[in-house]
Amino acid sequence: MSLLHHDARREAFADASRFRGEFYECLTARRDELFELTDALLCVEGPVVSPVDLTLVPEHRRGHGAMYGALNHGRIDVERLRTLLAGIDDTDLAEVVVTADALHAQRDHAAYLRERGARYMLTIKNNQRGQARQLHALPWKEIPVIHRDDARGHGRHEQRLVQVVTVGGQLFPHAAQVLRIQRRRRLYGAKKWSSETIYATTDLPAEEANAVEIASWARGHWTVENAVHGRRDVTFN
Repeated sequence: MSLLHHDARREAFADASRFRGEFYECLTARRDELFELTDALLCVEGPVVSPVDLTLVPEHRRGHGAMYGALNHGRIDVERLRTLLAGIDDTDLAEVVVTADALHAQRDHAAYLRERGARYMLTIKNNQRGQARQLHALPWKEIPVIHRDDARGHGRHEQRLVQVVTVGGQLFPHAAQVLRIQRRRRLYGAKKWSSETIYATTDLPAEEANAVEIASWARGHWTVENAVHGRRDVTFN
């Protein structure tokens, strides 16, 4: 059946086509490669654990080189994209959980998402020194570990310990919970563990998001981020 068979479908199709055209104009370098990469990300089934996964999606018709070229050298007109996103109907963002890395852990960003009806989970690192100090100062020794994850695969043993504490919005607008994940990794055959502690905050209260759910969002976000950033670091070095 044609997408243009009904007026409602015709209008939705026109809106989507218009948005795609305007989004394409926001891309200022490696435009075609970035556009196809975005299409692939939207159409892929299941989680993306590596950028290579996107090259297997039918919507991505280019090779690995084009994909990495887009990630390494593509450019976006951020102000133009912000204006475009501001035009999205609030109903499309209602109750959507937006996860973002430390770059976007800004009070204004958190407030904006809530104003648009979305929810957030933001990673906190030392780029927000004030918030980072507050998180480090929380009484983590008194807070029990309420979720443990023990995984083996890809030549390593990995453990995660998750703690969650309720906060009263003092860190970010509407912040309800703070998450601390302690990650330990050890390669098979190695004696020493490497460790990393990560903090995140969300506006979702405990009755709407438990530790397991928050940890799964964090893991999904960091899996994609690490895959992309890791490849960029290797390429630039």
